[in-house]
Amino acid sequence: MNRLVQGASLECLPNSVAIYKRKRNIYKISERKSCMACLLLPCSVLAKVKTVEDRSLPVARLSIADLQLHKLDELDCLIQGLLYVDSVGFNGKPECYYFENPTNPELCQKRPYCLDNPYPMLLVNMGSGVSILAVYSKDNYKRVTGTSLGGGTFLGLCCLLTGCETFEEALEMAAKGDSTNVDKLVKDIYGGDYERFGLQGSAVASSFGNMMSKEKRDSISKEDLARATLVTITNNIGSIARMCALNENIDRVVFVGNFLRINMVSMKLLAYAMDFWSKGQLKALFLEHEGYFGAVGALLELFKMTDEQ
Repeated sequence: MNRLVQGASLECLPNSVAIYKRKRNIYKISERKSCMACLLLPCSVLAKVKTVEDRSLPVARLSIADLQLHKLDELDCLIQGLLYVDSVGFNGKPECYYFENPTNPELCQKRPYCLDNPYPMLLVNMGSGVSILAVYSKDNYKRVTGTSLGGGTFLGLCCLLTGCETFEEALEMAAKGDSTNVDKLVKDIYGGDYERFGLQGSAVASSFGNMMSKEKRDSISKEDLARATLVTITNNIGSIARMCALNENIDRVVFVGNFLRINMVSMKLLAYAMDFWSKGQLKALFLEHEGYFGAVGALLELFKMTDEQ
């Protein structure tokens, strides 16, 4: 079996790495020279990858014979991968960062953050859905809660509302839109800030609330709908994460997952929400390789298994 070198740049993995593809629930390994005869899969995927003889499960076709399948826990791999990548850095730079002055758009800047002492942390994994973990040590964590409203919800709704086809297209449309044309704000109800309860007039009172009016429905653009969808999903995740952090008495919230890939709008919204609603007590943290930690954790497990053999 080929061996990858630990510490290699994520951009420079050799061609011996197997490429995993999904198409119509058929799982394949694309054939390459010197391809590793090993596939690391999270539990959710491995349930579908069985021999054809197992008629109770979807048919799996593997294009390489004698392929070894290793069942690994998705969340274990996520945490191990995150800690490893943060420890080795990102091309000589810190992996972790935050946004300074998130409540002031003119002064808001991306800054490196040292995660050498990471515990405890609230880890929010944002994929198709969302899982929220309270992590107390490398091997001690619990899943606090989650939500089915995640990146898959955003893309699915954007496909329905705007006719877009890809995540990139949905984000591009959202970047050009104005969610305040779609959402009903606090100032639309109270005429300004609701000072008694610290609600700014610009805060969303009702997501998509303006769409009850035919006149407003006729005046909005697809870009506005995409932006409102993104804001709705992001605000919901941020609200749940903030409550979990308070309940677990954790002041650092680390957001990861492919929902944040090329998604600066959501990252700044989350940074703003954590800082504003906690009065500066909670810090939102992000990572450069937001969606790769599960894969890296699985690779580390492979190294461990081969060392034991």
